[in-house]
Amino acid sequence: MIDNDLILRVLWFIILGFIGGFGSVLVNSDSWDDLRKYEAFRKYMIGAFVGFLYFYAYSDHNFPNALMCCLAGYSGTDFIQKLIERTQPKQPPG
Repeated sequence: MIDNDLILRVLWFIILGFIGGFGSVLVNSDSWDDLRKYEAFRKYMIGAFVGFLYFYAYSDHNFPNALMCCLAGYSGTDFIQKLIERTQPKQPPG
């Protein structure tokens, strides 16, 4: 059987991570059009993924962890993007 309470809690943390990613895009955007670009969408999805990871990393799913999940979605997007940039092969100049 699928536990509906578990599904709702996982979705809650995914949404909180998404909100953190949205906050990151909102703070770093120059115009409202920046919220609809591919880079913004990628940050939204990374934030949601960080929220999913945060749910499984902590056993207590209460208010302080919900707030920390939102902050992890905010800062996790930059962290993961830097990891991706560093692991990609560098292209020669020219």
